[in-house]
Amino acid sequence: MLFGFAVAGGALAQESRITIEPGAISLREGVYHLDARLDVALAPQVVEALDSGVPLTFELRIEVEQKRTWLWDRSVASLLQRFQLRYHALSQRYLLVNLNSGESRSFTARDSALAALGRIQALPLIDRDLLSEDGTYEVWLQARLDLDDLPRLLRTVAYLSPEWRLVSEWEIWRINV
Repeated sequence: MLFGFAVAGGALAQESRITIEPGAISLREGVYHLDARLDVALAPQVVEALDSGVPLTFELRIEVEQKRTWLWDRSVASLLQRFQLRYHALSQRYLLVNLNSGESRSFTARDSALAALGRIQALPLIDRDLLSEDGTYEVWLQARLDLDDLPRLLRTVAYLSPEWRLVSEWEIWRINV
């Protein structure tokens, strides 16, 4: 399983953005899994930093909540998947690392690395046994660039610059058990 992004416009994009395309949640062998796709546009400043060797850390935040009529919704599970994309000038390759599992892949082209980063396939969310028989649940998904993981000098610039604000809207799926 690899988490990824497809570049819309590549280095020609004028502003950075992340959008989540509609996906699906399925029950396989007693576990709910998520399949989705993310599209990312990187501003020229972000591409320049990446191609200069600055690693970019992306986070995929997932929340599972039980919907309740008379009480506040109850948080059932939280998951944070982290991925780092980095360019190695000497080998002229992009390295994509799943920071949760340690799995890494190497690419010769930035677009290929971002395309691989954009695919969320069979991401395990929660065991069916942990959900109530008659419950209704929502799965919330948000993707973002972790600015706190940037080098200190660049971090200050990134916080003040809209080109570095890569945060998607929350995408929501409903599970009826």
